[in-house]
Amino acid sequence: MAEELEEKSQESQSENVPWQPLPQDDAYFPYTSQPQNEAAEVEESMDTKEKHEEIRSKFNEFMKAISEETSQLTDFVLEEKKLIKELCSLLTQILKNLKISFNIHPDCISKLRGARQIKFNKEGYLTITRNDDNVDSKLLEDYPPDTILAVMMVIIPELEKAIKTYRKNISQRVNLLEKIKHELKNLQKAVSPDEKEPSEMLQDEEIRNPVIASEG
Repeated sequence: MAEELEEKSQESQSENVPWQPLPQDDAYFPYTSQPQNEAAEVEESMDTKEKHEEIRSKFNEFMKAISEETSQLTDFVLEEKKLIKELCSLLTQILKNLKISFNIHPDCISKLRGARQIKFNKEGYLTITRNDDNVDSKLLEDYPPDTILAVMMVIIPELEKAIKTYRKNISQRVNLLEKIKHELKNLQKAVSPDEKEPSEMLQDEEIRNPVIASEG
């Protein structure tokens, strides 16, 4: 009798408890979240491909730009070498004819730090004596372009001064020669008044022997 009452009591309690769904555990539902994970992986893969494609595109642009710059750089380097050779050759010829050499103050060329003495002679050699007594002497065109340009910037103004001095010297000689010529002519007339000057003798000869053009 007691057992029947206990069973009925348990049944009544179970009837009063509301129904609740069982928790969705991965052990029971192993494939529930798989479609969402696959979509996320596909989206991530697409983003990665787009990023790789963008990086590849930028890389190709950089390579193209480098190729163009390299081509222009090659042209400029060749042109620079050609101009340096021509300029140094012209400068050397001028200095030889004018017989000019230069003593350059080291402070004038910042590129040649540590130099105690700098000379550029008429043969086109740049000689650098350093503070440690080491000496570099070679043709100007054999130095780096920056050094060559720095030397040119110092030499050209000094060359202008040297040319002006050279011109004045020649002008003075010409004036002196003109005076000597004038005095010699006066002296020639004084010592031989009956003799004609060479120019007058030539004119008389042309008068006596005119050139007659032959008719064909």
